[in-house]
Amino acid sequence: MAGNRTLIRGRQIPVVPTDGGVAAGDPCVLGQVPGVSLNGRTVVNGTPSSTAPQSVDTLGVYNLYVRGRKGGANAAIASGDPVYYTPGVAYAAGTTTPLSGDSTETAAVLFGYALGKQRTGDVNVAGYPGGTVVASGAQTAIDIRVGAI
Repeated sequence: MAGNRTLIRGRQIPVVPTDGGVAAGDPCVLGQVPGVSLNGRTVVNGTPSSTAPQSVDTLGVYNLYVRGRKGGANAAIASGDPVYYTPGVAYAAGTTTPLSGDSTETAAVLFGYALGKQRTGDVNVAGYPGGTVVASGAQTAIDIRVGAI
């Protein structure tokens, strides 16, 4: 066994994101590494710290808001489409989101892949739908598979 392994799985890592991760459940990036903050920024004397590490999950499926946008214009996002993170855009569920299908945004980082809203019910309809999962120009909470395939 290699003696130089530092984390057994390396999926959840303690990092200071370069953008995002203000609250638990927020999307964030560390350079080109996408993730979801598990605990948000540490609050020191009433102020969120921008230097204290937080636990970030770099793989998994998370329900996050995504804008229906591609190629610099409003466009629908389909199940399986790549989702990108645009640094400098705050995440406020239902209000603003750095996540979209737009790879042309300045410094866009591949965040993961759109799955859609999970269907529930009997075995014949469980799982994720195909087709459009975010309408053109809309902001919709959908499941995203975080990380590259």
